[in-house]
Amino acid sequence: MTANLATTNLLLGILAGVSVLEALVIIGVAFGAWRLYQRTTELVETIEARHIAAVSGRVNAILDDVKDVTERVKQEARWAGAVRAKWQIKARRAVGVARGLRVVVREMLHAA
Repeated sequence: MTANLATTNLLLGILAGVSVLEALVIIGVAFGAWRLYQRTTELVETIEARHIAAVSGRVNAILDDVKDVTERVKQEARWAGAVRAKWQIKARRAVGVARGLRVVVREMLHAA
């Protein structure tokens, strides 16, 4: 019966050793994943600081220019609308006067 226990103890010892090795491998993989996460985070921060900040400044400047142009276009459209309205009023008055004169002339010619 001691032979069976010796074999069992040997197998249990091997299983314990393998379990310790598995635990060390898992700890090593976890540490490697943590380091990879740190490097990736540093890389993203570096990219943001160098490239995105510079591009962001340019984009903001472009957006400011677009805002200025849009405001100018709105002002020009308002001005054009006001000018158009003034000329439409004057044109309507002129058309009204012309129609009135036409009616007067026609009535004078029919009356004679």
